[in-house]
Amino acid sequence: MFFYAISFKIALDEINIDFENTDYPPGEKETFRVGEEINEKIKQLLKTSILSGELREDIEIMPTIFSLW
Repeated sequence: MFFYAISFKIALDEINIDFENTDYPPGEKETFRVGEEINEKIKQLLKTSILSGELREDIEIMPTIFSLW
């Protein structure tokens, strides 16, 4: 249970990646970019579903996105 609590906290924390000034493995920047695009699409889907009444209005968007991952 402890592992899952730590993993969820890490998932909810802001990721601060400085691709311009730090050396990262090949593909990591692209992986991050694609992940951000996916997160944005999920966010829009959730917002549309909230507005249409398909989902509750009190859903927290970012925790829900990370739960779906």
